[in-house]
Amino acid sequence: MDIMMNSSHRKYLPKTWGRVADEGIVFNNMAVSMAQCCPSRVSAVTGKLVHIHNVTSSEPPHGGAKKFVDEEMDREYVPVWMQRQGYRTYVTGKWLNQFGRKLVDRRCPRGWDVFDGMLGDGSFDEWYFKPIFSNNCNGVWSPNGTYHQTDIIRDKALSYIDDAVERDEPFFISLYPTAPHDQGLGKVAVPCARHAGMYRNENLPRTPNWGVRLPANMGMRDNVDMGFSNSKYIPRLESLAGVDEMMDAIVTRLEEQGVLNDTYVIFTSDNGFHLGHHSLSYEKYTPYEEDVRVPFFIRGPGLPKGIMTDYQMTMVDLSATIMQLAGFDLSEKQWYDTLDGVPIPFAALNSTISVSVNSGPPRVFPPSPPHPPAPPTPPAAPKFVWPQRDASGNFIVEPSPPPAYPPPPPAYPPPSPMPSPPAPRRAPSPAVAKAPPPAPRPPLPVLPPPPPPAAGEGWGIARTLKASGHHDGADASGEGAGIDTPIGGDAPLSSFDWAPSWPRPAYRHSPGIELDDAYYEDDGVDDDEVVQAVEAELMRQALTADASFDIEYYEPSDEEISLHLAQVIREMGGQVNPLLHYRTANASQGRMLVERNSTLAGQASSASRDLPAVIRDTIILEGWLDVRMSTYYRKNFKAVRVCAPLYVFGFSKTYMSVTCYKYAVWCIPENRYNALDNLNLNEMYDLGLDPYELNNRLKDTSTNANAARLVNRLDAVLTVMAYCDGPSCRNPWRVLHADGGANSLIEAMSPVFDDFYAARRKFAFTMCDVKYLKENELADADILHALSLQNSTSF
Repeated sequence: MDIMMNSSHRKYLPKTWGRVADEGIVFNNMAVSMAQCCPSRVSAVTGKLVHIHNVTSSEPPHGGAKKFVDEEMDREYVPVWMQRQGYRTYVTGKWLNQFGRKLVDRRCPRGWDVFDGMLGDGSFDEWYFKPIFSNNCNGVWSPNGTYHQTDIIRDKALSYIDDAVERDEPFFISLYPTAPHDQGLGKVAVPCARHAGMYRNENLPRTPNWGVRLPANMGMRDNVDMGFSNSKYIPRLESLAGVDEMMDAIVTRLEEQGVLNDTYVIFTSDNGFHLGHHSLSYEKYTPYEEDVRVPFFIRGPGLPKGIMTDYQMTMVDLSATIMQLAGFDLSEKQWYDTLDGVPIPFAALNSTISVSVNSGPPRVFPPSPPHPPAPPTPPAAPKFVWPQRDASGNFIVEPSPPPAYPPPPPAYPPPSPMPSPPAPRRAPSPAVAKAPPPAPRPPLPVLPPPPPPAAGEGWGIARTLKASGHHDGADASGEGAGIDTPIGGDAPLSSFDWAPSWPRPAYRHSPGIELDDAYYEDDGVDDDEVVQAVEAELMRQALTADASFDIEYYEPSDEEISLHLAQVIREMGGQVNPLLHYRTANASQGRMLVERNSTLAGQASSASRDLPAVIRDTIILEGWLDVRMSTYYRKNFKAVRVCAPLYVFGFSKTYMSVTCYKYAVWCIPENRYNALDNLNLNEMYDLGLDPYELNNRLKDTSTNANAARLVNRLDAVLTVMAYCDGPSCRNPWRVLHADGGANSLIEAMSPVFDDFYAARRKFAFTMCDVKYLKENELADADILHALSLQNSTSF
């Protein structure tokens, strides 16, 4: 399931949004480390990155369930750990690829009290209506075309909830429906009969990179056709309607059983998908955003409701988060040495929250025919217009109306092969814790930031990087001539912009309103529009009703701006402290800073209160492709995706308070467009300005000194992540700065480290292969030595 093609949009998953996302946190910046089913799932259950567990494929000999079982990876992984913690464990659906009868006959995977896995042999071509299940490896069962697989998994899940509650035991349930996966090679996804045709009039979003070819020497040349793409896209959407109903049924059953308020519910996917993007016909596997970005929703006790955040996470963080929420002490040496992931720092995210959200009345979906006509395409969101002034010079702030989406088609409950009688309501259990240039590309699209919130919405506040004490030359009133940079010292700001906020903010959303559905066009801001621009920025930085603020601005002549900002804050319910006037040596680099001084309103739950406040800014993407297609076979890549409030090429138009840089090194085998075998190709994208990865910024390093400095840092941290294990995966910057001098990209960009990074050898491949071998790579010897010594970073 993807992010970039909208299959996880509220329009197509209304119940999942209503029952999970709106009642918890939406992570907009979740990216898997390898966009392939089995490697990604193994990372989720082991907490290890792909280069550590070395399941690099979905099929033997380099991957699949057979490799997992043969190497006994199921001796130590999440379900085993959850059992030791006292949880009853259940699993059903597509557990791992190629789990078949031969493995069933040998032994069941460890760690599950109820293992109800779906077999991968004999049902791949018809797994929606003829799936084959094996309950605790005692024979096999198939509905033989009677019931849809998603409905079967739904009903099994409901029976697991009933069983665990009846036993009065805490429980851990993993569900793996195959939707929206194609049903076999050359086929498409198959929806439940009641959903067939409900999206027949939908079309694949034609993003700017659709049909735009990659450089020829990469050997990735597919012929793409929008008709073909739609023939894949529409069944995928329709198959997800059953998953949406499944999520609704699960939350409803938890509620009926009285355990919903003690249970964490997580919704995510193992990889994304592309359909003609970058002129790649259809599949996954690559490090591009369509393939690695997936949805991630979580709700549960002690977590805030109605929150979206740009905080970056990856699949190994899921297992660490589950364990933290289940009561494990991850500071213990066993977990310190074992886990590559960082548990989600809910406490740090929660510190940006100060008001509750009115979720509105419960959603009611009236009955309709089982094959309703497809809903009309929603109207285009109106262009955002800067706030206007009235006759007195005051700003007129009007809320934007929500998108007028029609109500989604309803679902009729299908017949169930495993009927479960309604369970009696019972009290919650306190124990439950739950190299040739590329072909011409279209002009780079300008994606503006999210619009100001509508009336009734609140936004979170990010903690400002505020200089401490007086500025250089400042008097007691704060008047002065210098400004401290976030890395310390009194140097003027560089020619790139430091961001005003850290950690990344979370922002609130209201059910039914998609903040990224309304954009304004960036027509430039001249001197006469400064006040309006700053006001929009202020609104964007999440004013909340009980927050107090210090307003800093750099030009004493900007009194008008200050007065209007104060007025806006008061109108939105904030308190205005005395304004402090600062100037910078380079006033054109000044930006509005807003800092919340109020204390955290409300406490995190006991499960999340003690979560370590580690902010992950770096994840790795990696792949060794053995899929026997000319487009992908023997291609290798390693890449880092680093998100930070550091803007080398301009402020982000995609994310609220950060931009994300993706730096990749490819190994390309000989192909019809490339006579050289084992060719190394490098890419770097600023995803905040270029979310469709059309503008390789490596070309800018010869003219932009900061771009060259950035590449040096990204390549060095790529080397660390390529060989990291445990602590070094969680904080790779500590390997490069063992003295603690830098723990993030923004700190590592200090000019004092320029010589160190410039001297590092660049990461490279010596041979492309279908499997992972360290000897096929070259890396900086000093970094490798530092990795071998690194054993001091804590969570």
